[in-house]
Amino acid sequence: LAEKALDQTTPSVIVSVERPGISHDGRYYNMRNRDITDKVAKYDIFFQLSHCPTLAFGDGGNEIGMGNLIDEINHLPIIPSVTTCDELVISTVSNWGVYGVIAAMSRLLSRDLFNFFDTEVILDYLVSNGSVDGLTTRPDYSEDGFPISVGLSIIDTLRNGFAR
Repeated sequence: LAEKALDQTTPSVIVSVERPGISHDGRYYNMRNRDITDKVAKYDIFFQLSHCPTLAFGDGGNEIGMGNLIDEINHLPIIPSVTTCDELVISTVSNWGVYGVIAAMSRLLSRDLFNFFDTEVILDYLVSNGSVDGLTTRPDYSEDGFPISVGLSIIDTLRNGFAR
């Protein structure tokens, strides 16, 4: 299916934000070392088969792209992903890394790209459809245990920096 999708769409870049990546044993794990293989889409297959640049955002070591740092993170108390990428962005919370890249792109394009999405609307949709916070495992309005107000404050700070 992945080969067919790549042939039909011919993407110019493939992006992954905090998606679990395959581990050395061929399974997928969350940051608590729980096997989640049966619950996740095997999206890293697109990274393995792609002929275009790949960009991944992660924060815990089990995400797609963290294979770039396998020697550095292999000693941590996690089961790391071995899936690599061309460019890896690591941040305290993956979303915050995305916000940083959006700010950099906004500056390069002289255009406020934060206008194209509303974090609160997205979070409301996700929670309403069964998503849970990665850290608390509850349907909270938060990002990895941080209240959504922290992420919104980061966006405001980055947005104000863009305006300069």
